[in-house]
Amino acid sequence: MYWFEYDAAAEREAIRESAHKSGLKEGLKEATIAMIKKLFKENIPIEIIRKVTGQTEEQILAIVNDKA
Repeated sequence: MYWFEYDAAAEREAIRESAHKSGLKEGLKEATIAMIKKLFKENIPIEIIRKVTGQTEEQILAIVNDKA
């Protein structure tokens, strides 16, 4: 059996921090998708978009075709 003291404030802070990180991650994902669409619209070659974003050609094509 383990004994520990429950710390509600610490738990709330951990939940807030986790939500912030996941929100930041989601924001970055949306920004990457928007950037891919904009670069593609500007006729930037897929190879360059791939190098800049780290996405595969298949992922890029899915994004620009709104299948992602």
